[in-house]
Amino acid sequence: MKKAELLDSIQSRRREWNETLAEVAEERMLESGVAGEWSIKDVIAHVTWWDTQTADMLQTKTLSNVKLWQMPQDVRNDAIYIENRDRPLDEIRQESGAAFLWLIASIESLGEDDLTDPSRYRQMPAEWTPWRVIVANTYAHYYQHLPDIRAWTAGG
Repeated sequence: MKKAELLDSIQSRRREWNETLAEVAEERMLESGVAGEWSIKDVIAHVTWWDTQTADMLQTKTLSNVKLWQMPQDVRNDAIYIENRDRPLDEIRQESGAAFLWLIASIESLGEDDLTDPSRYRQMPAEWTPWRVIVANTYAHYYQHLPDIRAWTAGG
């Protein structure tokens, strides 16, 4: 995948993510039940963690938090939830916006080879393709959570 195509896909899907979240009243963002016990705030914090990790990986050319990346998904998600559950909604939303801008700037700074060559990143397994890692942790991840948000919003 070319950088311009990747950026366009991430930005257009993020607009859809933001538009969906904008339809939710602020007071409802703290109600649990969106994804298991998670609230929308918790889902935003979760997605933000991945945006931040991905931007950091692209900036440093390393998987800096390898332990969390290699944990089983449920264990990792629980750790992210516990880390963020008591943080205020406004702080989570501000961090989410900043993380996304950092992510976009990080992708813009890449060369095309940085998207295809895992050897450019320390501690990245050779079988991983960097652009696929970026997609999985950004817009594919947004799409993973959008159905839960939409169903929860429609039901209440």
